[in-house]
Amino acid sequence: MFPARLSILGLCCLLAVGGVLVRAPAGAEQVSQPKLVVEESRYAFGSVPRGTLIKKKFSLRNAGSATLIIQKADFSTPGMRLRVAQQIEPGKTAEMEVQWDTSSYTREVEGNVVLQLNDPATPRLAFTLTGTVISPIDILPVPAFYLSQFQGETISQDIVIRNNQDRALKITKLEKEGAHFSIAFKPVEEGKTFTLTATAASAAPVGRYREFAMVDTDDAERPRLRIEVNLLVKPDVYLNVEALDFGQISIGKLKANPGSLDYLTQTFIVTRRQGQMRIVGFDSDVPFIKTRIEPGSAAQTFRVDAGLDPAKLKPGNYAGRLRLSTDDKKFPELNVPVQISLTP
Repeated sequence: MFPARLSILGLCCLLAVGGVLVRAPAGAEQVSQPKLVVEESRYAFGSVPRGTLIKKKFSLRNAGSATLIIQKADFSTPGMRLRVAQQIEPGKTAEMEVQWDTSSYTREVEGNVVLQLNDPATPRLAFTLTGTVISPIDILPVPAFYLSQFQGETISQDIVIRNNQDRALKITKLEKEGAHFSIAFKPVEEGKTFTLTATAASAAPVGRYREFAMVDTDDAERPRLRIEVNLLVKPDVYLNVEALDFGQISIGKLKANPGSLDYLTQTFIVTRRQGQMRIVGFDSDVPFIKTRIEPGSAAQTFRVDAGLDPAKLKPGNYAGRLRLSTDDKKFPELNVPVQISLTP
């Protein structure tokens, strides 16, 4: 029997028969295969209002000698769909229409449709749509405030409300959900652009707070804008980590690959609000935790690398604390929760 797949060389083929190369007769049949040809695979739709249904047609031509089959289509983002024949006969062209509902998008966007095909030369091909989706009302740079301050300070942050519609926009009322900030607005361009300012309360206790500002407008579609206000109030000595979670670790795998210990090290920063202090000691009730603290002298900011001592590792679930001793009379000990699960 001859092999099913032949390679034509001029007027004849070289075939392997019983391990010996022989020449096949001229005109031996070539295996039929599909071949996809496209003129374009990218489309820039420019700027459109949010909610626009983007439609783009791509031409798919089968230049091969066998039926081209679209086996699967994958979408990179919600709101996209596809209309196309699943099979394209040899020599035929099919129109593929990609649709993208932009109701859930804003600003610069990119969406991809990836076809999986039975074409051996092009088993996968991506079609890309890019553009800018304009919201009726934008909140820039993001629809949220992020305020971070030491206790007793007063920090403010501005965001911008921009009206992209032809009609003027009015802000009719401001309200709050939360007691740890104040909110105010100021027109920049009447009816078009406003600056919204959130200011953290100086009396806010140490802690993290997630509160909201409500902006009422005269816009029928967006009568109320709800904007998140995130506030972090830090003590005079602050650690930028709440806990160290090393997850589940195999002791056997660590021994087989000791270099992986470096990747398990977790780093956090200790900052004193004003002046310098010393970290004078370290302790942990998780017995195999080790630390490296830099600098080793008095400073305002320290880097702490918390890692594992491989010689002390034993299987089990561990939960405890890492304790740093300081010469600060108000904060003589800093505690960080630690948890880890070790398997053989």
